[in-house]
Amino acid sequence: MRTFASIVAFLLVSTISGSAQDPATQDMQKVIDQYTAAWAKGDAKGVAAVYTEKAIRVDVEGNVLVGRAEIQRSFEQNFAGFLKGTTIRITAGRQASVRPEVMVVEGTYEVTGAKDPSGKPLTVKGRYLNTMVREGGGLRVASNASFVPQPSPGAPMSGQ
Repeated sequence: MRTFASIVAFLLVSTISGSAQDPATQDMQKVIDQYTAAWAKGDAKGVAAVYTEKAIRVDVEGNVLVGRAEIQRSFEQNFAGFLKGTTIRITAGRQASVRPEVMVVEGTYEVTGAKDPSGKPLTVKGRYLNTMVREGGGLRVASNASFVPQPSPGAPMSGQ
């Protein structure tokens, strides 16, 4: 019994300390922190800075944006309009390391502070899929696809 407890304690400590020391996870969290801080300020240049120079982004409306400059212009327009005064919360989910310098990350996001056309408060919840690459000593987003899940036609609504 003592051996079993020792093994469980070892595995628990190894898992916790391993997670805390994983450079890829730490680098990914830095990107999330940089992105959310820039978003909260309405700083399109800061948001775009997490992307590579030739990044590809597919936004929630299906628009394909190519390059950091185009991504920045899109955020400038959105922060002047629909996204003005909003905040975003990003939660990383599963990640897969393709090579030491490339990882794929999926997760969720929630934008608060938006308003619908009538001025009523609106919260937008969605999912994202990023391809991240090592560049300049950290991770950058090489591709991003964001979407807001829609119920399937004919599928029962939650609670039904």
